[in-house]
Amino acid sequence: MTPTATTTDTSTAGQPSGGLHHVAHTHTVRIVVVPPGLVPNPDPDPGHGHGLSDGELEAGEAFLTATNVPASWHVPPTKGQPPKMIDVLKSTDIVVIRREPASVRTTDDDGHPVTSPAPDGQPEPRRHLRPHDSSPNETVLRVWTESDTIEYLCDQQFEIEKVEKAGWKIFGTPENPFERERNAAPYRATEERTVDAAGNVKIVWKWISGVLPAAADNQQYKATFIINGEKIDPDVVCGTPPPNP
Repeated sequence: MTPTATTTDTSTAGQPSGGLHHVAHTHTVRIVVVPPGLVPNPDPDPGHGHGLSDGELEAGEAFLTATNVPASWHVPPTKGQPPKMIDVLKSTDIVVIRREPASVRTTDDDGHPVTSPAPDGQPEPRRHLRPHDSSPNETVLRVWTESDTIEYLCDQQFEIEKVEKAGWKIFGTPENPFERERNAAPYRATEERTVDAAGNVKIVWKWISGVLPAAADNQQYKATFIINGEKIDPDVVCGTPPPNP
């Protein structure tokens, strides 16, 4: 199973935000569901805060490593070969294993994020699939308010059951930053059908947030998604500019 989405965020007209100039973005978030048949039975003692065992993460990583990026992602080939999902997914994209969110991250052997290139002559750090827990701040999507929107895309039907404050709870911030333009949750993704050059029909499920309000600045939120009857809950942080990790 593969989602369909563009590979980069799209920009719109520049807008001021919090007294600073900012080029508005639509943050595209891909949701990839690892086929259940590829994942081993859950470990009763996984050793991770969100319940993903090493075996489950390895199975998910193997799937992403073996799966070509679909043509609809519009990623140019590398040395004539189509790139693999693990090479393209961002840390803020969502990989679902069972009911748990994970992300592709570039880390060292201790799991710490690596943001700079390897020294000359040294191999580049590997990209790994890691669970969402209290440590990987780079998996939290950060958006500017009064300018940015979020577009969630998946090849499976989904809905956002609820959105609520997470972590710190700042007085006066809205309980749900999407409600100003999208009314109250739940939010159901809409189906879009496209036909490729070979005549194949591709179904994409999409939901777009609308512009997030300045009243949500610096507040972190958790959105609860329902996919295949299971719930997952990645986070979003609002800001002008967004708070640092």
